[in-house]
Amino acid sequence: MKAFLALGSVCFYLNKEIEMKIFVSFLVAIFSVCSGCQLQPTTTPTSVIKASELGEHENTNNFFIKGMHLAELDKAQQQIQCEQLKLKYQTKPEWQTAWFLVYPLNDDFHCLSLNESIDYLQTLVASIEIYPQLAWLNKKQLKILKQLLKYQKKSISLRRQLKEAQKRLKEVNSKIQALKAIETSINKKLDGQ
Repeated sequence: MKAFLALGSVCFYLNKEIEMKIFVSFLVAIFSVCSGCQLQPTTTPTSVIKASELGEHENTNNFFIKGMHLAELDKAQQQIQCEQLKLKYQTKPEWQTAWFLVYPLNDDFHCLSLNESIDYLQTLVASIEIYPQLAWLNKKQLKILKQLLKYQKKSISLRRQLKEAQKRLKEVNSKIQALKAIETSINKKLDGQ
């Protein structure tokens, strides 16, 4: 293990992208060999995972592998999975289903809205059945999403204020143009006398 760390330090200090890629590939290969078949995916990333498969989680690794597969699906397949999991959650609200909806299927809030994501995360944080490895992550994500919601509301308020200011500016500009027209008219009358 010390040899791997030494090799990593050398690659880091040399700051050569190719050597770092080789080192990372080497570590991934060693890790894969050491961990055996347990990290090998059971389905291909492009296949659609049935919602019924997601309720039975043998361990944390399988749970994360399923999440990884959901995240790797194309947008259309993710939308199908999203709809299936929403229906499943309505009939049987399990924390695992909520987690898949909030994290791997919700990159750009296409699956759940920001408010829905916060609701689901609050349920996750309150769940006593959740894997302890995920509890801290959910708390941090909930805090981030609440801040995002706060910034979103502030942004909406600022946009409204900007529109009002633009409207007032337009009114002031039209009044200035009217005053200029009056001034021009007065100057013409004075020049004509």
